[in-house]
Amino acid sequence: MTRFVETRVIPTDLAATRALVLDWTRDPEWRTAVTSMTGDPLGPATPGQRLLETMRFAGATFTTPTHIVDADETSALFEGGSAMVRVSGRRLLQRTTDGTRVTAEVDIHFRGLATPLTWLLAPAYRRQHQQDLDRLEALLTRQVVS
Repeated sequence: MTRFVETRVIPTDLAATRALVLDWTRDPEWRTAVTSMTGDPLGPATPGQRLLETMRFAGATFTTPTHIVDADETSALFEGGSAMVRVSGRRLLQRTTDGTRVTAEVDIHFRGLATPLTWLLAPAYRRQHQQDLDRLEALLTRQVVS
């Protein structure tokens, strides 16, 4: 299993940050590899919510069903996967004097024939995860300035 953790402090209030970060259907706005994300039910993360992510990464398309395990006003735990990959993680929001601290954690475990790809894909996914949080920060910061 490979764990990716990124944190940013963004000069936005908790409500604005929550509206973007804890509504997975909005992921394509800041996660460039995500080509679509559906949620049932729609809206902010709620326990039992089903998500279906489609993303392009390393030249391949991955479709990963997940679900929200637990959620409240400031965090959500998720897990899911496919025959090729198992994913889990958490998104956490915390008020700070400078805005909102966003922490995004993802654990990825390749399975079966994809297992040897872990060492090859992990550095690229780590960079993608870092860049996604940079895009999230830029998007939320632009909203504050507008």
